[in-house]
Amino acid sequence: MLRGFMLGIALCSVNAAATELGEPEDLSGGYAEASRPKVSSTPIELALTLPKFPKKEDLQSFSVDEVENTQFELDTQNLSIGKDGIVRYSVVITAATGLPNVFYEGIRCATAEYKTYAFGSSHTSFQKQLHADWAKISRNSRGTARYRFALLDYYLCNRNEGAPYSKDTIIYNLSHAPAEKFAD
Repeated sequence: MLRGFMLGIALCSVNAAATELGEPEDLSGGYAEASRPKVSSTPIELALTLPKFPKKEDLQSFSVDEVENTQFELDTQNLSIGKDGIVRYSVVITAATGLPNVFYEGIRCATAEYKTYAFGSSHTSFQKQLHADWAKISRNSRGTARYRFALLDYYLCNRNEGAPYSKDTIIYNLSHAPAEKFAD
């Protein structure tokens, strides 16, 4: 009887200590479902190294449906596919006014997300984006933001596999986009 009483006190003490430490109350040795550690299926992102600023001779134009009077160009020399599965690229967007906007970005094909790492602060250098976060690429995006969907869906990513194409395939896609992809 005394042994059973002592065992009961010991179990209550362990249970109370676990509760105070924020541990699950399940004493079966496993984690309760809600407190099971979450394991990210997304690989750790590689450290950022800004590329050289795009040169006009390295830019490849590409089409973006539903956007008129704007030129989109991707720098083929700074195009890279990291071991983290992220396609990194410099894009130059020139509106009808002739003023270019330059961004260094990455697209994660597996999750259909993008991140802007840096922007052109002059005609010769990049300025790092201070708070770069991943954001979803929307099929319904409008205006010049639609280029990210075009890059994701038509040029950079094999959407059936959720993986980037090879660099050679991406460059081919940029210069040989089928017209039917952009038909109304």
